[in-house]
Amino acid sequence: MRNNRPDLVRRDNGSPHPFSGGGLYVGKVTFVGSGNTVNVRIPGLGINMAKVVSLGMTAAQRMVAGDSVLCGFLDNDNQELVVIGRMNIAIDVFATKEELAAQVAILTTLITNLTTRVDALEA
Repeated sequence: MRNNRPDLVRRDNGSPHPFSGGGLYVGKVTFVGSGNTVNVRIPGLGINMAKVVSLGMTAAQRMVAGDSVLCGFLDNDNQELVVIGRMNIAIDVFATKEELAAQVAILTTLITNLTTRVDALEA
């Protein structure tokens, strides 16, 4: 089924958006598909991308609609967007000290992984 919405990047015959690709962008997940794909809206560019590969998304760490994500275009190709990682993590302020320590440990691991991924993209 072909989508004729003007704000979606059309992979079959090019994009109506004249931008060159490159850089990292903050996006919002609008839909979580099967496997490790999501639909993402990048407000800074005013585009929606469908079936974007989300790196590191597992069954235990599924994204949900509304998540803020860090996105990048592979080889400056505006048709090849990937989600590098999730940016919003909620912390329960009424959690116990042990629960907060566990959440801090998870956040530390996520930040380390994201730093490693960004370093790999820059190399």
